[in-house]
Amino acid sequence: MKQILPSHKIIISFSAIFAFVIPFLLLIYQENLTLTHQVRLIRQERLSLKYQRYLREPLANLIQHRQLAYSYLKGQGFLKQNVLSKQHHIDNYFQAVDALKKEKIFTLENYQKWQLIKQQWLEIKQKTFSQTAEESFAHHTLLIKHILSLMANVGNLSEQSPKLVINSDNSPKYILNLLPATVENLAQVKLISSNIADRKKWPDREKGRLVTLSRSIKSNSVLSKRGIEKILVEHRELQPQLTAYFQEAVSSKNLFLEMLNKQLISPKTINIQPIEIFASATEAIESELRLYDVMQPAIDELLELRINKLLETQYLIRIFGLIGLLFVIYLLIKIIRKLNSHKEYERALLQAESKYRSIFENATEGIYQTTPDGKFISANPALAKILGYDSAEELINTITDISTQVYVEPKIRGKFVSTLKKNHKTQRFVSLARRKDGTTIWISEKAHSVKNSQGELLYYEGSVEDVTNRKIAEEAIQYQQEQTERLLFNILPGPIAVRLQMQESTIADSFSEATVLFADIVNFTELCTAIPPTELVKLLNEIFSVFDRLAEQYGLEKIKTIGDAYMVAGGIPIFREDHAKAIADMALDMLKEIKNFHTKEGQPFSIRIGINSGPVVAGVIGIKKIIYDLWGDTVNIASRMESQGVPDKIQVTEFTYKILCGKYLFQERGMIPIKGKGEMKTYFLIDKL
Repeated sequence: MKQILPSHKIIISFSAIFAFVIPFLLLIYQENLTLTHQVRLIRQERLSLKYQRYLREPLANLIQHRQLAYSYLKGQGFLKQNVLSKQHHIDNYFQAVDALKKEKIFTLENYQKWQLIKQQWLEIKQKTFSQTAEESFAHHTLLIKHILSLMANVGNLSEQSPKLVINSDNSPKYILNLLPATVENLAQVKLISSNIADRKKWPDREKGRLVTLSRSIKSNSVLSKRGIEKILVEHRELQPQLTAYFQEAVSSKNLFLEMLNKQLISPKTINIQPIEIFASATEAIESELRLYDVMQPAIDELLELRINKLLETQYLIRIFGLIGLLFVIYLLIKIIRKLNSHKEYERALLQAESKYRSIFENATEGIYQTTPDGKFISANPALAKILGYDSAEELINTITDISTQVYVEPKIRGKFVSTLKKNHKTQRFVSLARRKDGTTIWISEKAHSVKNSQGELLYYEGSVEDVTNRKIAEEAIQYQQEQTERLLFNILPGPIAVRLQMQESTIADSFSEATVLFADIVNFTELCTAIPPTELVKLLNEIFSVFDRLAEQYGLEKIKTIGDAYMVAGGIPIFREDHAKAIADMALDMLKEIKNFHTKEGQPFSIRIGINSGPVVAGVIGIKKIIYDLWGDTVNIASRMESQGVPDKIQVTEFTYKILCGKYLFQERGMIPIKGKGEMKTYFLIDKL
């Protein structure tokens, strides 16, 4: 079989790729052009809507101006100021339309027609009060007709773009043309019918015009109703905001036309009042304008959404085309590289093997390959040095069972293999290893399993690091941390110590209710002069150690000792309901335990105990020799209960008495003076009930 040359392979590959790429790119280009054209047309549609919004105001005001001018010329002279005011408004609206052209917001397509409209308006203003009512009506009607024509011309773009947001070809025409035209027809009918009703007679010419206009209104109403209903069906999101206005416009037009037919056109005699026609026609015109004002922004919003969707589609098509093009380029590069890089690959492979051998031989970490049953296949000099052998060859030849000759614990090899079977690798497997001379070191291994294409295990491969010094340092650090933590938990309550470890900047808590106990050894000053300092400290340590065990027994928190005074609290740092009861039980046991200590003369020691309950603030103060302490009036009064107490008695405040009353036996002491508080009623705690 004839071999295909590499150059021929490149030509075949290029041909196959371009046979796919060129049609693909042409398709992307054509679709992009189509979307761009659609976006341009929809933007023109939005611009035409904007122009129509500006033409809507002069149209509505011209209709009103025609009515005012006609009425004035018919003898209602008081309307002259209204006519002039309306002219001023129309001038302002015309200037606003001109500003669109000057500011270049968009191009005005019918510039000559707009200039004609402005000229006609100037002529109407000049002749406002110097012509007949009929001439004024005719001039106004012609001008309104030209404005309606201009609105229809700039608003009807749907035939150029069959994919606009309003899918029906006629729907934009209904929205943009029929509604303003209907308003004009209604306004003419309003003026003619009001005059007929006022004169109570039917001129033939006016009756014919009225019938023609009525039919035109009915015809346009049917067409616009059908078109708007179709839009509401196709775009249900418009229903909430348009349905009410649409129904109002249809209803008001029907009512007006029905009144016109029954009260004016059909009867032989005219009995209807002009004011009735005027009111009904005005409501029909205003409801039609309201519908027009609501439909304009709604259609504009839909057009905007359509533009956004088309732009998103165009963006996706471009991205897709770019991705396809990049993919083709990638394939071309890959083919060329694959055909031309075989020799470079072989040369790089040889260099890589040489580099790997150099790394293997000169690495500071031990590198090895072992069989699944625990024999070395290969090892580098660094591993031999770590395990105390003179060379890698000696290591491989000497060690025939890694589990017994290398690991101090024979089961470690089994754990190592189990980890590899489960995870296919180990990240930091630390174990105690035996060197050639019998000494032991700590090693850390990173290893992984090597398998063939069928998934069968071939060998284990990894690296070894001597971590003895690191292990010793870690153990020393851990020991120091444990000692520090033990000391911290001895100094502070457990929860407070935890918060301090979490580096909480300020530790301060408020407790609405807690119980504080102060105890003091009676005649301690005389005792200090009677015995040596070392014996005194030893004695205090024995007494306070007993108190500490009682505090631990009852779940209370020892706060501090000051000289021979002992302070303990209940209900902190974790609140408990029975804080007063726990303190009372400890106080009774303290009186019993103190009797076990005697002076040199054989007399038992005595203590005074004071207890008070109430709100306290607790927290850690200082940055050196820190202490967990309590503050508040409750603490001060508890201290006064002890200092003004009686030896071998437990004096409590009335607040604590009320908490414990009924559970313990008390003896009322009465009122005693308390520094800073005046007279206070206190009690002696005698025993449990």
